[in-house]
Amino acid sequence: MKKFTHGIIAVDPLNEIDEEVAVVHFIGLWNEPTEEEFLVYKNEMLTNPEYGLVDIADRIVVLPAPPEIVEKYYNMAEEHEISKLN
Repeated sequence: MKKFTHGIIAVDPLNEIDEEVAVVHFIGLWNEPTEEEFLVYKNEMLTNPEYGLVDIADRIVVLPAPPEIVEKYYNMAEEHEISKLN
């Protein structure tokens, strides 16, 4: 799998896991998104039912993922072979 180096996260401030705000969705990217691309991803996450966030979109915060979160999700993808992207 080609390593993604950037990401976008959706967090739910009302949910905590181990005293941290819960990341409810992660999108891994190979390039840093432009502001326009970020807004497109954000809109899609909050309005597309496939992401499972439509019912709670009013409380979801979408942010660029910090490097440690990108690394965490990349390692999870590698470990569980979530993606077969090259």
